[in-house]
Amino acid sequence: MVESIQKGDEVVTTGGIIGKVNKITDAFIVLNVAQGVEMKFQKHSVSATLPKGTIKEIKS
Repeated sequence: MVESIQKGDEVVTTGGIIGKVNKITDAFIVLNVAQGVEMKFQKHSVSATLPKGTIKEIKS
């Protein structure tokens, strides 16, 4: 699953943080977790990909 993550995917980390993938490197991903807030995580900390639109639905 980790290898199939692409820019724009919505994911949840093992720590429960939800974000949209902005950048991917060999070992890390950068998630947009709020407007203007990005966090860097190890790729293997992603526990699941979410259906597109999940983040928008949660914020509503």
